[in-house]
Amino acid sequence: GLPRPPPSPCPGRPHSPLRGRGSPPLRGAHDEEAKPVVYRHDSLPKEAPSFWQDLDQDQDAQLSLFEWRTGGKAVDDFVKYDENEDGFLVVEEYVEAAPPPPPQPTRPTDSRDRR
Repeated sequence: GLPRPPPSPCPGRPHSPLRGRGSPPLRGAHDEEAKPVVYRHDSLPKEAPSFWQDLDQDQDAQLSLFEWRTGGKAVDDFVKYDENEDGFLVVEEYVEAAPPPPPQPTRPTDSRDRR
């Protein structure tokens, strides 16, 4: 009889003799990949700074250098935050690279004994 093809590298998928041996398995719905998170101008994450929507003139949920400068922000800061150097800031880049906001002042606790 005819020789049997080797088992498929992906369960539930038949082996394709057209792909040849040593070919990487096909990518499909059963593969667990991290999907990129995409934000819209009107649904930014809670970590987004309050000025983000004001500077985002074209409402694409990212800031270009032009939008950054038009908002009065420093070019040096833009370059520092633009980690992948694509000329755009996304919220994640800003949140990861920006200094944390200053702590909110707290009221001193009353040390008197309350009864």
